[in-house]
Amino acid sequence: MTTANTLHDLLLGIDGVLAVYPADPAWRLAARQAGTRLTGGTAAADTSPVEVRPDDGNTTVRVRLGVALDTPAPYIARRAARTIRTALQTGHPESATRIAVQICSITPTPPGPHTPEPGAERRPTPT
Repeated sequence: MTTANTLHDLLLGIDGVLAVYPADPAWRLAARQAGTRLTGGTAAADTSPVEVRPDDGNTTVRVRLGVALDTPAPYIARRAARTIRTALQTGHPESATRIAVQICSITPTPPGPHTPEPGAERRPTPT
């Protein structure tokens, strides 16, 4: 399993993370692939949406997440960065890491058995 795939699985395990999207938006990915075709190169097959780039002993990680509305997005972004940093430092503690976490989707989660419906606390109870 590659580092990117491992990070993908770890990120999906964070409470409140609903999806991991490709690091680049679709339009940027299409533009990059078109440029590669025009120059005669071959596009690398991305197997994981998490982008991990080693560069001169440093590592850059970029990821875009879809999160649940009931957990603050900044908290999830910090938790994701901490998870990535911890996972990378176990393998390469001497390398510096630059991590970019973007929250690109916030989805309301349906009320569960213990989650009150939004606005339920303001409704009068039937008598």
